[in-house]
Amino acid sequence: MKKLTLLCCLLGLMSCKKELEKPTNFISKDKMTDMLYDFAVLGGIENISAFYSDTTVSVIRANTILKKYKVDSLTFVENNRYYIELGDESYFKMQEEIMKRLEAKKEALNKIIKEEQEKEQRLEDEKKAKEIKDKTKDVKTEEKDLKTKGKDSAGAKKMMSKMVSKMNSDTIRKAVLKSQK
Repeated sequence: MKKLTLLCCLLGLMSCKKELEKPTNFISKDKMTDMLYDFAVLGGIENISAFYSDTTVSVIRANTILKKYKVDSLTFVENNRYYIELGDESYFKMQEEIMKRLEAKKEALNKIIKEEQEKEQRLEDEKKAKEIKDKTKDVKTEEKDLKTKGKDSAGAKKMMSKMVSKMNSDTIRKAVLKSQK
């Protein structure tokens, strides 16, 4: 008898479960995924902005995202709860889609950053090569001046040793490498 009473109580409690209803202002799964993606990006911006408070980027708030999709906060919360409680892993799949998008965006941004860094490195290398080339020209010019002035060989050797000491061996090696390119 106790078992039958317990079974009836359990069945009664299970039958009281409220069936999940769609919100009156239903947001499609794709639109909801887009909104959640924008909120994830906003969260990242807010975390970074905490460290860079001097940034001139305009303030983006959750209201901006809601206005973008023409949705009020209550509708968003109701739809968010609906997708979470749906139970068919819809919300989990939406989160996976958001993670894929964020990873793709991260890879694209990393590629751009890498290209910019390589460009800066090339410019810096070109600047150094020009400096070395200019130093080499100066040495060659001084060498020509010595030859044309017809100074004695002891004086010329002394002048040449001073010029060579100005340029260290590393600078000469770089100049040779750059000129071979």
